[in-house]
Amino acid sequence: MSRALRRTSSRLHRSGARHFSAAAPVLGQDHRLVVASPAPPLQLPAPGSLPNFSDFICSGFAKNGDKPAVVVDNPEGPADVRTFADLLADVGSVAHELRSVLGFGPGDRALLISPNHADYFTAVHAVLKLNGVLSPANPLYSATEIGRQLEDCEATVVMAHPCCLEKALEAVRASGRADAISVLVLGADAPAGATPLDALKGTGAAAPLLGAVEDDQLAVLPYSSGTTGMPKGTMLTPRTLIANVLQFEFVDGRFWSRGGETLVSPLPFFHIYGFTASLNISLYYDCTCVT
Repeated sequence: MSRALRRTSSRLHRSGARHFSAAAPVLGQDHRLVVASPAPPLQLPAPGSLPNFSDFICSGFAKNGDKPAVVVDNPEGPADVRTFADLLADVGSVAHELRSVLGFGPGDRALLISPNHADYFTAVHAVLKLNGVLSPANPLYSATEIGRQLEDCEATVVMAHPCCLEKALEAVRASGRADAISVLVLGADAPAGATPLDALKGTGAAAPLLGAVEDDQLAVLPYSSGTTGMPKGTMLTPRTLIANVLQFEFVDGRFWSRGGETLVSPLPFFHIYGFTASLNISLYYDCTCVT
């Protein structure tokens, strides 16, 4: 023990302060220092019966039909709107094309680089529908930063907003495995060698059934901001994501009616806060998300 640490330890003991070592016993729920949550325990699916996260979020979409689901404001023209019916059809169609055309399947990784966009939900859930792994990236990243996440998450598909496309293509070229990476562009236009996401929509096809979801399989891989070092991938499983959505009901869901709200959010969807609290929770509770 260093001299400084001995002095600190001595002061703690002289002041009567208490400290706990790793060997200290775990306090029971009746201990005076343990505070119980007022929320009831979550009713999660039994191990081995977990739904696909996309199926879980979209479970009520069919009944909402033409109700607006995502509204992206546009200061230069009309807002870009997707209804619940649009999203349900687009997720199925894009997932089908990802699987049948690109060979994307369970465990494969997709990197999504985009600001908030009306098709962000479709891009996310087409990947998750196939039991793939979605890694969202900050659209303000440089090509070097995109390349670092591309390599670390081992993505074989890159989905980019047009404003991020040049940086994304530079990162793909620098990776040394451009031939093994498919590039999709949100919207209707794409340069040679890339595919517009709109081309994968409207087929009327449904995503293939790929079997049960493992409780501990990787689903979403967002990266930390790198405050104390290089950004690190945060491994989120379907069970983690479903639990997080259900936790919301007790905390905030009590203050508005399910299906009766329009929720305005400036949060970026690439960040886990916006991804969960704005994009997924709003739609799971049958509300309209305006961003």
